[in-house]
Amino acid sequence: MNSYHLTEFAALSLEEIIRYIAINSPVHANKVRHEILKCCQLVADRPNLGKCRTDLAPIPIRMKSVTRYPNYLVFYVPETQPLQILDILHGKRNLPRILGRT
Repeated sequence: MNSYHLTEFAALSLEEIIRYIAINSPVHANKVRHEILKCCQLVADRPNLGKCRTDLAPIPIRMKSVTRYPNYLVFYVPETQPLQILDILHGKRNLPRILGRT
């Protein structure tokens, strides 16, 4: 099992996602957190699994949707060790604006 590291942006985004969901359902929030972290581990183990997104950030990144919750996207840099998770975002957000800050 390979390791991964959540950047400050990714950690804050995950916290915001979970906090928002927990307003209506703390149980569901825990399930979403589990699935997001499972996706992070999946891409750490298989970094070329996600789709290459050179259009979203000034550096080459990849994107993988969370299997059970595909509206949530994990953005990462596949060449890093441990794998660097740049951010975790809902697909309806303004991805180029948000990811352009990296």
